Amino acid sequence: MVDSLTALKDLDSVQGLPPLKKIEDMRYLKNTRKSTRVEIERQKQEEVANAQVRQVYEKGRAYGTGRRKCSVARVWIQPGDGKFVVNNKEFDVYFPMLDHRAALLRPFS
Repeated sequence: MVDSLTALKDLDSVQGLPPLKKIEDMRYLKNTRKSTRVEIERQKQEEVANAQVRQVYEKGRAYGTGRRKCSVARVWIQPGDGKFVVNNKEFDVYFPMLDHRAALLRPFS
């Protein structure tokens, strides 16, 4: 379609067509604006996280749930001395790879 419009670029008398420069700009914006699926999913998760009201329950801890496909992660966060415990193990024992540890600590930085 753009090729057809390019052929008509010298015909200013055609009614209803925007200028070719405007069409090219719209096409460029459309192609550069495409988001990856990961970015779209991340934006949705941020919107949901911002919409939720955080509550601290009577035991002094906050609760959160994360879901992806069939997996469910339940998290309780409470004030303490800075130790991270995952399934009754220290986080550096539970996550031996440095990348996984960094991903765990990222929300707290």
